[in-house]
Amino acid sequence: MQFILTPNEMRLADRTAIETYKIPGELLMENAGRSVSEFTDEIIQKNNIKNPHLLILCGNGNNGGDGFAAARHLANKYAVRIAWIGSEIKMSPETYQNFAIANQMEIPMDHLESEIDVDKYDFSADIILDALIGVGGTEDLKGLVVNILQKVNKIKTIRIAIDVPTGLNSETGFAHPDALISDYTITMYALKSGMLLNEGINLCGEKHIANLGSPDKIISNISKIAFLEDIDVASLLPARKRISSKFDYGRVVILAGSKRYPGAAALSANAAIKIGAGLVYLLSPIIHPAVLPEIIPTELPSNSNGFIDSNAKQYILAAIKKANVLAIGPGIGDNET
Repeated sequence: MQFILTPNEMRLADRTAIETYKIPGELLMENAGRSVSEFTDEIIQKNNIKNPHLLILCGNGNNGGDGFAAARHLANKYAVRIAWIGSEIKMSPETYQNFAIANQMEIPMDHLESEIDVDKYDFSADIILDALIGVGGTEDLKGLVVNILQKVNKIKTIRIAIDVPTGLNSETGFAHPDALISDYTITMYALKSGMLLNEGINLCGEKHIANLGSPDKIISNISKIAFLEDIDVASLLPARKRISSKFDYGRVVILAGSKRYPGAAALSANAAIKIGAGLVYLLSPIIHPAVLPEIIPTELPSNSNGFIDSNAKQYILAAIKKANVLAIGPGIGDNET
């Protein structure tokens, strides 16, 4: 099970880590930067990039601070440049600290202050990391950020978003038309709801979660949404005995479908078999050819519109007597019989 956070819950997780568990904000940012650095190193090895050149795009918020922190670690191994926007005076203490350290390390840093700066800037790199805005951003972008994204999206490179791609609303999944199209997203604490909704599904690439060293129960206590994985669903299914038969695993009767919507009945019946039902009886006006051979079909009388006819009552009542589980409705239509 993967917990999902909204932007407000993300901020609450940060505040809980700092105020309740006394984890300094500087340490959270350091852990974020180190996680991004280690993940980027994995991507470099995975893609077998020799002597890679990295470009890190930073804003003046805490997302930019994660980018500056990551740059410090990556610069010890690779050729790193930083292009940043915004103002030093708007930086949080943690962000400014990492900005100042990166500057002191003499990592090449370029301050993009105008459209002319962006137009002239060489964004070419083997990997571009996006730390422009983070979870606080929305799809309502304008100015330099849009100009930067337009150029970065056109470059043949590997794009890694830190927390969420810039231009994506991390709550709703709506996105600016020029939002970053990332190949990978490394997000802090947990997946964000917007990464799984609307345009967010296509913008995040492969999703990875960074652990910032705070207690896991912070997230489980705060999150109101969870993403179920295969192992979670499998754990809900009863174990099958090594010596058993189909009669030990229940009888499911499915009343579904119509000549207009035959596929709904097939999908429902096939799903019942796949989750482990012993016997599945499908009652439908038409039996779709995709129905699995293990399913026991009964073709019901239908009216002139192709929906279940009232004359089907006797077949339905006979089948119900066999059922442990009865499912009614998929594709049945709203026609009166």
